[in-house]
Amino acid sequence: MFFRTNRERILPPGDMFLSDREGILSSILYGPDDRTAVTAETTRVLYTVYGVPSLPAENVRAHLEEIGELVRTLSPEAIRKELSVPG
Repeated sequence: MFFRTNRERILPPGDMFLSDREGILSSILYGPDDRTAVTAETTRVLYTVYGVPSLPAENVRAHLEEIGELVRTLSPEAIRKELSVPG
């Protein structure tokens, strides 16, 4: 699979990634792509967390809550619309 950052890359076998209809949004090894990376002009953000089946859902939820706290530190007007953890 192709991945666009400052240059086009091929994801190595086994790298987990998130994609939409236009391409790869992020991967474990390369992080976010250039098309969807958060910038100073960003007004809407979707944070995702990669996990493995052996990681308890409550740990994933705690990590997402921590990300929310950090976001509110930098952007006090930020509003969380949803927090969802499968499992």
